[in-house]
Amino acid sequence: MARGFIVSRSELLALIADLQTHGCEADDLEVKTARGGTPKRLDQSLSAFANTRGGILLFGLDERSGFEVVGVGNAQALQKDLAELAQSQMEPAVAVTISREVVFGADIVVAEVEELTPALRPCHHKGKDAFEGSYLRIGNTNQRMTQYQVWGYLSAREQPAFDGEPVTTVSMDDLDSALVEPTWIAFAASTRVGCAVRLLWRTASALSTSRRWVRTAECGRLALAYSCLGPTPKPQSHSWSLRSCSTPA
Repeated sequence: MARGFIVSRSELLALIADLQTHGCEADDLEVKTARGGTPKRLDQSLSAFANTRGGILLFGLDERSGFEVVGVGNAQALQKDLAELAQSQMEPAVAVTISREVVFGADIVVAEVEELTPALRPCHHKGKDAFEGSYLRIGNTNQRMTQYQVWGYLSAREQPAFDGEPVTTVSMDDLDSALVEPTWIAFAASTRVGCAVRLLWRTASALSTSRRWVRTAECGRLALAYSCLGPTPKPQSHSWSLRSCSTPA
């Protein structure tokens, strides 16, 4: 099925006939009855199609009755709910084209979901994080992404910069000025500081790490910078690492 255009009436009738003949959905086609209102877990379907090759959500057929055309309960409300879900509740927003057709006297709603470029994946509901709410379309099912798959997309967006992440649970009181300030003063006296000097406290003997901040000098002022501090650090295992970025006078 070609993407990016509204399904014509003849194409819709062909889809319905194919469903009734073969009795199953496809990797780019999912059917919902929607007789009793907007179906639940539509975010999983939107996520799966957006994260794979795109696809069509077809509302108003009853899979349990051989994909009989039964019509949706409220076509207007369903279209509104779909649009709000795709545009306002998915991260990133999902491009979806929604149309309504009358088939055998019943309202059928068609939602064409466009696939996202790999740089924007994974798509998930805003109420869940990427690891919990990201899905793929595999065969005629929606399958939750593995952590490995999610990390693959996230790390491909840009080079991870974990040492630049803010840590909101600490303050300036957590800094050891006796260790930081002499190092900064000595370095500032020997070079022209342009954008930043980052002081990174490495704990070589740590078995595991936790995020914490030490001090950095930015434009001659002391601020917070990232470090890795082990659970049981020893003074002899600590070392300072300096990274700077200078500008001409």
